[in-house]
Amino acid sequence: MEHLTKQQIVLLTLLVGFVTSIASSIVTVSLLDQSAPAVTQTINRVVERTIEKATPGSNTKETIIVKEDQAIVNAIAKANKGIVRIQHYGKGVALGLIVSNSGKIIAPTDVLYNADVTAVFEGGNITALRPISRDPITGISVFQAEQGIDQASYRTYSSAALADTSLLKLGQSVVVVGGLENPTVASSIVSSLVKGNEVFIALKDPSFDSQAILVNLLGEVLGIRNGTPDNGFILSNIIKTYATP
Repeated sequence: MEHLTKQQIVLLTLLVGFVTSIASSIVTVSLLDQSAPAVTQTINRVVERTIEKATPGSNTKETIIVKEDQAIVNAIAKANKGIVRIQHYGKGVALGLIVSNSGKIIAPTDVLYNADVTAVFEGGNITALRPISRDPITGISVFQAEQGIDQASYRTYSSAALADTSLLKLGQSVVVVGGLENPTVASSIVSSLVKGNEVFIALKDPSFDSQAILVNLLGEVLGIRNGTPDNGFILSNIIKTYATP
């Protein structure tokens, strides 16, 4: 070392650092291969999505990493804008979805179709609902929220974003939003897909309200619970047939 020049010492240092980094990588990969599946699953689920975002006015792309827990929080916040809690004389009886900016609301409710019901929106605003129609096949009832009679009093509602359920995959992470009085949530995965009007899922906690809404991690509604004890959901592709501007 005493006879090495400064340039040779620098090159030697770089070489040692390079060899050390390669050795560390090999050891890390080897440990991961030998680790328990639960460990690797935890590591793999730390990052849920990587999004490329183009910066306006330039060709630069910004990569945004979203952790799964934050993705769930964002999804719930987005979905709640289109979810209402339907009440009958102040008591929560059903969950509904806003399917048009004019205030059309659907809910899988039968008995209360002709009852005196109101909708509680995100933020606490309460509005009376007028029944429009009921589909005896799906069990979906359609209501109209209060609307102004002229342009000055016209109300614009935030309709729910409806996903394309034909793109659902087995094992896909989803969120179940429930709670007739106060919001409750449960994370889940799609365990099986059934042709027709329903999708069946497996919950970490299998107990949840008979009224619930299924949401993906983008905050898009996948379905609404049909009120039966079989965990069935009326899919958003069916709900879309009721949606209007």
